[in-house]
Parts: sequence; C-alpha cells; structure tokens
Amino acid sequence: MSIIYNRMKVVIKLFNIYFPEDKTEYLPSLVLLLLAVIFSYLFVFFMKKYSKKEEEKANLFEQQILSAKWKKEE
Repeated sequence: MSIIYNRMKVVIKLFNIYFPEDKTEYLPSLVLLLLAVIFSYLFVFFMKKYSKKEEEKANLFEQQILSAKWKKEE
C-alpha cells in the first residue's frame, strides 16, 4: 500500500501549479496567447483564400482537358 501512496505523491508533485498573487504576471502569457490566436486565424483565412484560387485554377485546367478530349473524339 505504501508503494502506491508514494507513487501518488510523486504524480501529485509533477502537477505543482503556481498561482501568483500579483495578477500582472499573467499579462505576458495572455499577450502571447492572443498573438497565437490572431496568427492562427490569419493563417486559416489566407489558406482558405489560397485554396479557393487553386480550386479555380484546377477547375479551369480540368475544363481545358475535357474540351481538348471532346475535340479529339469528334
């Protein structure tokens, strides 16, 4: 029983969480979190925009191939 208890104490010590009295210590992490969220949103926005352009190019290319195929068969 003591082995299990000792292991539990070690696991609990791994999750030692520090909550500062001075709440201004949270500001740097909040700024970084905000920047990460903003850059993530911008990345997704630009990837969607780029993907739409690539889809239009692919559709145009597909139409060119299909029209060339139909012209060959005639």
